[in-house]
Amino acid sequence: MARTRIIAAGLVALVAVVFGRAALFEFTTWDDGLNVYENPAYVDRTAWSVLSFWRRPYEGLYIPVTYTLWAGVVPAARLGIPDEHGIGFNPYPFHLLNIGLHALAVLVAWRILRLLVQSDWAAAAGAALFAVHPLQVEPVVWISGMRDVLAGLLALLAIWQFLLFAQARVDDRARWWRYAAASLACALAMLAKPGAVVTPLLALVPSLYLVWDRRRMVVLSVLPWLAMAVPVVAVARAAQPSAAELVSVPIGHRPLVAADALGFYVVKAVWPAGLGPDYGRTPQSVVSGEMRLMWVAAVVAAAVILAAWGLGHRPALPAVGGAVFVLALLPVLGLVPFEFQRISTVADRYAYLAMLGAATALAGVVARLRPIAGVAAVVVIGLLAAASLAQLSIWRDSFSLFDHALRINPRSWISHHNMAVEMARRGRRQEAIQHYRSAAMLAPVHCRWLSHYKLHHASIRDGDVLQAEEHWRLMLEDLPAAQLRGDVNLAKLLAEAGQVLAEAGRLDLAEATASKLLEAGALGDAAAITQLVSQRRANAATTRSGGQ
Repeated sequence: MARTRIIAAGLVALVAVVFGRAALFEFTTWDDGLNVYENPAYVDRTAWSVLSFWRRPYEGLYIPVTYTLWAGVVPAARLGIPDEHGIGFNPYPFHLLNIGLHALAVLVAWRILRLLVQSDWAAAAGAALFAVHPLQVEPVVWISGMRDVLAGLLALLAIWQFLLFAQARVDDRARWWRYAAASLACALAMLAKPGAVVTPLLALVPSLYLVWDRRRMVVLSVLPWLAMAVPVVAVARAAQPSAAELVSVPIGHRPLVAADALGFYVVKAVWPAGLGPDYGRTPQSVVSGEMRLMWVAAVVAAAVILAAWGLGHRPALPAVGGAVFVLALLPVLGLVPFEFQRISTVADRYAYLAMLGAATALAGVVARLRPIAGVAAVVVIGLLAAASLAQLSIWRDSFSLFDHALRINPRSWISHHNMAVEMARRGRRQEAIQHYRSAAMLAPVHCRWLSHYKLHHASIRDGDVLQAEEHWRLMLEDLPAAQLRGDVNLAKLLAEAGQVLAEAGRLDLAEATASKLLEAGALGDAAAITQLVSQRRANAATTRSGGQ
């Protein structure tokens, strides 16, 4: 018992040492405004607005558990007076939440590994890897990454309780309570982030290793969880109706994209260098051959897993780890299109739960080859912790983040865009405009509209009306109708802008705006603008005839 407490305290201390400094980091402009400090539900301070997260998706995501937990932090984070950027919240409580959730996830991962390897210290080595691997930095340090950490923690709780249920005696009264707890955690994980729909499979694989002789019972017990995942997937797809249109990848190309993504994660798990928020590994870059070498690693990893699985009736523990690693990534490999693929198929945060697989493999090796493997594991974990500490400072504020992002990927249009936002916040307008122009030049056609929209407003502030009108035209040309259909606020903004343009006599621009709204199916808004344009033209004609 004393050893258990010592190991648990050591793991928590490890998380605190590596990630504690992040508690004093700032918000970033990388979705933190959208999710937290500009979120209307938190700014409005009403319980009813928080309940809206359970009634419908917010900004293309149905993750009500995540938004409800953030709502619980809001009272502690609210500032009496907004800061110089107009932000009314203190970021520190949100960072502390992320770090605390990660510490809990590490402890649960350790419990899972103890069941699998029957060794406290080997399990501790695996949990330490899960705790400090540099791939974990993004979800833990980035405030918006809390959804990945929360979903990961809940999924780990579900797996842990399911393993206890699976190995319990049939006459154990607590057995079904564990199953109920596991089922609840599984459901909450899916509502924290849809990617957690793989939790049933992640519970199944280690359970088969642990109680191979009860495999029929284990499989049957997972079936209700798989059924639970069906409506979650349906809601997630409905929440992003434009994803399939905006990320168009032929079915025949998707296995190549998935293999490349899996290979990327394998390589970064083994050699976590050059990490950043945007790798630019879009489906198009992979299919065109610009970035295709990584798929070789995916083939090698798959071969190793299959070979290890075939060694006997019961899978070997490294094979279990490999299977968990692959299955955890399944929703984000690109076999089914998702919206972030416009920027990159791969991202560090997507590997959060998958690192349980790497931890399982390491724990299995340490348990079998100790003490040599144990010494090697300590060295490796020390190096990983040092790498994570170095990676940490990149996330201290928006400037540091996007400066690093552009060093890793100079062609990252989204990093140029976000750097422009940060430069504008700092009053460095010319630098902001330059980054907006770079973003417009580098972005794929269907993503350029946002930069042109920002440049339109910058031109208005500079008094350059002709340039402002040109950027508005370019924005309308590049704005996909699917994007407009999937974003109610954007459609409302365009409708209001169209009416303002018509009132100001910019009738051609107003008509172009109405045409875009019509293309997106906003018939009422388009008709209102068209009617106003017609009235303006009629009034102008009457004025001319009266003057004659």
